Amino acid sequence: MSTWSRPCYEDNLHTLRCTAKLLTRLKAPLTTVPTAPSTWLGDWYANLLFTRPAWLVLCVSERTLLPVLVPARELETLLPRFRRMVRNVLEAIGVLSSRRSRT
Repeated sequence: MSTWSRPCYEDNLHTLRCTAKLLTRLKAPLTTVPTAPSTWLGDWYANLLFTRPAWLVLCVSERTLLPVLVPARELETLLPRFRRMVRNVLEAIGVLSSRRSRT
């Protein structure tokens, strides 16, 4: 239950529950009352990784443990780039094409 009261970064589609080191670097509005997950992947947990040559944000789906790496540059645009990377990963593993063929 304590994770619900922690600040998180969200838009109308995704909620990123960030580590403290990532939250301190985000220059975006945060909320302490996130909405219920609206996608079948659930909320995401995000951590800042100090790697070379570039820092990365590791995002992991709460429900599926699917990992997605996003370059940590320009953290103000993290959510739109995160959404794009999730779509790329789902297409790469064939999830989006299989969901389209069933509809």
